[in-house]
Amino acid sequence: MTATTPSRPARLTLTRRRPLPGLLDGAWWPFSRDLATELPALVDAMEERCGPVTRITVGPARWHRGPREIIAMGHTVHLAWFTGQDPDLIVLRSYGLGRCDLLVVPPETAAASADLMMASVPGTEITDRHGTRGTAAQEGLKPSAPLSPVVGARVLPLPRSMWR
Repeated sequence: MTATTPSRPARLTLTRRRPLPGLLDGAWWPFSRDLATELPALVDAMEERCGPVTRITVGPARWHRGPREIIAMGHTVHLAWFTGQDPDLIVLRSYGLGRCDLLVVPPETAAASADLMMASVPGTEITDRHGTRGTAAQEGLKPSAPLSPVVGARVLPLPRSMWR
């Protein structure tokens, strides 16, 4: 079991309200692919929104293999590695909120591109690299193309006739 204290805040965007099931709750931009190092800051940031995080599931394709448990915020968080899970998604579970699905922005993504990816999750509030909060519009971040409706954990272009 790994006990780690976050050395820096998580780079995270979250929707203002709980979205419908199957929609993204936000986006997370880790600093590295080492989950043992990255998860304590993410758990810390999520405690306020959803209470104690008890389990995290990830697809192992894009992560360095890590522990099955970590200690974060004074309690044990179980990690589950599912090969069938979308590698661009991390799922946090808590007793308070249930499930929280976050798009993972690859750590090696350039800052401008990462900011656009994080701002493209509809209804998000941005926590920037300095811990400042604001909406994507306040930050002047706009995706280069019109957003399509979010389906599952990916943004899929759908014909306008299918929009509601």
